[in-house]
Amino acid sequence: MKNYLFIFAIFIGYAYCQTDTDAKNLLTNLFTTQSYNKLVRPTRNQSEPTAIWIEFFLYGINGFDEIQQKLTTTAYLEIYWYDELLAWTPSSYGNLSDIFLPQEDIWRPDIALENGFKDLESLGSKFIHAEVEHDGLVLWKPFHVFNSRCKLDSTYFPFEKQSCDIDFVAWAFDESEVYLAVGTDGVNTEDATDSNGQWELVSSSIVSFSDEGVSQIRATLVIKRKPLFFIINIILPIVLLSILNIFTFQIPADIGERMGYTVTVWLSFAVFLTIISASLPQSSDTIPVLSIYIIIQLSIGTFSVLLSAWLSRIVGRADDIPVYLLLKKVALMKRRLQCACSNGKVDNIVKHCKIDQNGDEHFNAKNETDSTKREKSDESNIDWKEGVAALDFTCFWIFIIVLIISTLAMLMTSALQN
Repeated sequence: MKNYLFIFAIFIGYAYCQTDTDAKNLLTNLFTTQSYNKLVRPTRNQSEPTAIWIEFFLYGINGFDEIQQKLTTTAYLEIYWYDELLAWTPSSYGNLSDIFLPQEDIWRPDIALENGFKDLESLGSKFIHAEVEHDGLVLWKPFHVFNSRCKLDSTYFPFEKQSCDIDFVAWAFDESEVYLAVGTDGVNTEDATDSNGQWELVSSSIVSFSDEGVSQIRATLVIKRKPLFFIINIILPIVLLSILNIFTFQIPADIGERMGYTVTVWLSFAVFLTIISASLPQSSDTIPVLSIYIIIQLSIGTFSVLLSAWLSRIVGRADDIPVYLLLKKVALMKRRLQCACSNGKVDNIVKHCKIDQNGDEHFNAKNETDSTKREKSDESNIDWKEGVAALDFTCFWIFIIVLIISTLAMLMTSALQN
């Protein structure tokens, strides 16, 4: 019994043994006897189109050039089709079921990157081999660094997402000869590395379509910018400088250091914007929300310098403020506010206020006539120093509110986009 098993094992091993002679005979039969020609489309019925299946395997995102609007990715394609002229019977060649042939020796679809930056060039290299199965199935895996065009949308910088298309086309063939289809895996990102320090992949998709009778494949990559660097190095310093700028109005206008402080903060703004200019999107197609935010804060800074210069000029005047000036109305409003907040006990206000239990201000009935006269007298006796202080108080709170609203609006707009 053991002898029979031994003989059977030898027979099976011999039956499935593939020698170099089998491979040579197969290649001779395909390329010499059958005169295989790589210029002939690989179908016996030339009136039928050849189906090409494509899968996109992403290795990594190398970078995104915002000026040229160019996305650089490293990937390879799995392209497979049936070549009826490369089929054979395995039993005739020692059960040889597959062989590897240089890509230059067989017919290949002239697939090219349509939205690239360079001239059209064929995929793959001479050292790449294609695997050919006995039933004619050809598997070709060209590796490439793709430079594709991608329109930049910097509206929500640095929280934006970019949707970039990588289009492949069978350049010389129309749809009646070669049509491209999506393979089983579509876009495969399992091997993609998160090595890019600025961008990360959010999602991907792939579709096939026809454009003017030419079959195409479009792989779409949605990438998102990593915002931490820009938050720490751009947004946070701008907010802090804006706060310093607003506190200009907490320094009395009659102190000489106020103008020096105001100009120093404004120059800090200007120098900082010069430093970060290289980090901002350099595109004129869209205006980032962050740029609008910077313009608002810089406008407040410029207004603070101009206003401080004017207030420093008028604060030392000895006469009273004319009735027709808005500055006087602002000072009166501040007086009434101080009166309401201090229960009528304000040293600089002659008017007698009284707050009842419900918190409503009313005049004392006994002194109503005198209070009215004194109030009119107060309205005519507001000096420039008090008016300037009231304007500083008003500007401080207005700009604090503007800073909070503009900052929240910028962050919420970007959050909604994500």
